[in-house]
Amino acid sequence: MRDGEGQAGAGCRLSVLLLASLSLAVYVWHVGVEFGRARTHGFPVYYTASRIVLQEPESFHRVYEDAWFVSKLQESGFPGVYDIYNVHPPTMALMMLPLVALAPDAARLVWCIGGVVLVALGLGVLGHALGVGWRTGLALAPLCLVLRPVWENLQYGQAYLLIFALQCVFIALVVRGSEAAAGAVLSSMLLLKTAGVWQLLALLAARRWRTVGGAAFGALLGAFVSLPVVGASAWVAYFRLLP
Repeated sequence: MRDGEGQAGAGCRLSVLLLASLSLAVYVWHVGVEFGRARTHGFPVYYTASRIVLQEPESFHRVYEDAWFVSKLQESGFPGVYDIYNVHPPTMALMMLPLVALAPDAARLVWCIGGVVLVALGLGVLGHALGVGWRTGLALAPLCLVLRPVWENLQYGQAYLLIFALQCVFIALVVRGSEAAAGAVLSSMLLLKTAGVWQLLALLAARRWRTVGGAAFGALLGAFVSLPVVGASAWVAYFRLLP
């Protein structure tokens, strides 16, 4: 009797996992068709910034000059798109380097599909860390992917799904008590988008000194290592724009 119940339970879990995987595959195909060739703001900024790093590193500090950067958007294959680099750290421009070798449409397609995979992986890591199992986290992926914030991130090719996956790893490391490693992951988020700086304030209030130290050290190390690539002048321009 117990063997039969166990087999039935295993079969049910397998069916749920297969259904979730099928739903994910259909969603990935739909995202590729829907957004693979979209002309929106968001993704063009990342792609163009990485392209400048590779092709015009001596001019990279000019990404903070709005008119100049918009002209580079057009040159990179995004006619009619207006967007600016805004007050983002220079290291954000390194994010798209592996995809710059591809044409803009192909790079965007890979980026969109990668975003879906990152959501699933993040949920799997988070589910395992919280004790509900990575399979449960993965099974929740199709439900999370229909949420409007996730859909809009895919539509505009934003980087927040990558940030989400890193955030899940950060939480998992905090739960495990690996505070220095958690700080290192947090530093990678800060080097991409400084919007997560509020977490440092929360960690300081909670006196999580090792996590704060890991984040500060990782951010400083990342900025230093980036100097030969983006140049010191880009960091100077960035800090001048901060409020």
